[in-house]
Amino acid sequence: QIFGSASNALKFSENSYRVGAQIGLTCVVEIPLTEDGIRLAPQIKAMGGSILMTACYDAKQMTTASALCAKYIASYFGRMYDADLYVMAHMSVIHAMSSSTQCQPIIAALRKA
Repeated sequence: QIFGSASNALKFSENSYRVGAQIGLTCVVEIPLTEDGIRLAPQIKAMGGSILMTACYDAKQMTTASALCAKYIASYFGRMYDADLYVMAHMSVIHAMSSSTQCQPIIAALRKA
């Protein structure tokens, strides 16, 4: 996952993709669905690798992830539940939206019941 300043995030992404390519791994850079992350995503995507947009708390963020050509979107299921959001409704909409885009949903922050 990217971190720190925009400069550090770009260097981290570039290094991750380069090292991955050198050793035969496909790297996916994780980018938070924040204003800064959304601004950096096109630059990181332009490096030629895949991106995962994370920290998703609302189905409408699937539109943003799709527009950024993200390969994945990670919903913070447990945190959404903790915040009393309608988790299953959001997940159903994200799942339905994924059928018309290349962005595939994954679930993060799952917790033990």
